[in-house]
Amino acid sequence: MANPEHLQILKQGGAAWNAWRESIKHFVRADLREADLSRANLCESSLVATNLEGANLTGCQVYGISAWNINLVGAQQSDLVITDKDEPVITVDNLEVAQFIYLLLHNEKIREVIDTIGQKGASYQNLTKILPKSYDFFP
Repeated sequence: MANPEHLQILKQGGAAWNAWRESIKHFVRADLREADLSRANLCESSLVATNLEGANLTGCQVYGISAWNINLVGAQQSDLVITDKDEPVITVDNLEVAQFIYLLLHNEKIREVIDTIGQKGASYQNLTKILPKSYDFFP
């Protein structure tokens, strides 16, 4: 069952939710199942281990979000705004990849790494030769 405190705030409308969210910004292990968060400002929020099963996230602003180990089973995820308010609007349809897409667009170093891997044709065998044993993530 969804957290009663969160539901009470959501029932007060988007302005109340955004004001509360601005004061808290952290939803660690929050239970937001079936919550209607459409168009909510989730910028710079921490959603660590948050349950968003069946939630409506359509049109949420998610710039600067920290989304780790979240449950998005059955969640509606479309038009998630990944850019800051002063940047041109870019949207994605998956909260779990929103951070990655933003980094790809705005972090030259990450783009360089991906380009290098692509140019060198790094395969599984090449990566295991490059990485020291302490970083061997490939069983």
